[in-house]
Amino acid sequence: MSVLSSFRAEMAGARARLAGSDRRVLETALGRVEYLTFGEGSPVLWVHGVVGGADQARLWSRGVLGEGFRVVAVSRFGYLGSGLPSDSSPAAQADAYAVLLDELAIDRVALVASSAGTSSAFRFALRHPDRCRSLVVWSMAVPPYEVPPAPIRWALRRFFRSDLLFWATFALIWPIGRRLMGIPRAVDQHLTPDDVAFVAEAWRSFLPVSLRTDGIMNDICASNPDLNLAYPLEALAARVLVIHAQDDPWGSFAGAREIAARIPGARFEGISSGGHLMMGNHDAVRAMVAGFIRSES
Repeated sequence: MSVLSSFRAEMAGARARLAGSDRRVLETALGRVEYLTFGEGSPVLWVHGVVGGADQARLWSRGVLGEGFRVVAVSRFGYLGSGLPSDSSPAAQADAYAVLLDELAIDRVALVASSAGTSSAFRFALRHPDRCRSLVVWSMAVPPYEVPPAPIRWALRRFFRSDLLFWATFALIWPIGRRLMGIPRAVDQHLTPDDVAFVAEAWRSFLPVSLRTDGIMNDICASNPDLNLAYPLEALAARVLVIHAQDDPWGSFAGAREIAARIPGARFEGISSGGHLMMGNHDAVRAMVAGFIRSES
């Protein structure tokens, strides 16, 4: 099969997966909010990282959360069917989470967030403390962040707008793809066959990346840089669990630990290895997250 035929097959599979994901769109005063719900049990608001979307929640929650929860997964601003309003700040995104919960008649949730979802997760817990029962942040985004100069932003947008270029990076130059996913070389060398299958499923879940480009650029230019601001983390009322790998190339371990130390009563769990995706540690992480949420009084 030719490279172009392989690409077309991958894209057809990605679009079929999207079409069958049962995502819904809510029109709000803050813009369109796309979401997906599944499972039964205590409600969990699932907030994705960069290159994400509500469609990926089943895959990622399988590795980090497990069964026994009613998951409400949101596509953040600019991702898939969610709009990119003029105010696309993490604070506005947090308010959109509250509007969605109102629509679903859910009073309070445990919020589970990762990576570029960190800023809106903290904003939600601070702006809507009565709605956030607990907060779990794994592989968090760690400041400081600088907005790239215009030429780099242009190049990044072009890259993410091209499904072919993005696909080729992962399918044909696999070591680079794994580095982009935050998997260190040392971890890469010890991936089990199950790990390899999970990573392959994970990068394919990014497709079509062209439908996520606005959200990716918003994360680069707004979501992550917002963390440079002085969040009043000392005022957080929710129970907080932070999980971070020491070898995460996309977020400083020391920085994550310092952020957790500012939050009253926060629990910090350091993972010795596994990178941004915490490869090789999903069983342990899932037990931590599920146990933390279920231990709520």
